[in-house]
Amino acid sequence: PISQSEANAQLISGEYYKALIGNEDKTITELQKQKNAMLSELQTAMNSGTIDKYSEAWYEMVNSIDEVTLSIQESQTQIKEYE
Repeated sequence: PISQSEANAQLISGEYYKALIGNEDKTITELQKQKNAMLSELQTAMNSGTIDKYSEAWYEMVNSIDEVTLSIQESQTQIKEYE
């Protein structure tokens, strides 16, 4: 049997990780909003002819979007580690 102090430590530890997971979930939500806005901005720029596909500006925007995607994946990985 585990002691009362061990049980309390496990409970506190569990709550701590739940809080960390909650923070990562919020981060993912914000990053997803940012990514969607960036994708919309890119599409608008391409539709208006401001940016041509495969131009330097296009690559810069795509790379920025990819960085946000990577951040989302890192947060998802962090959640798996907390679980």
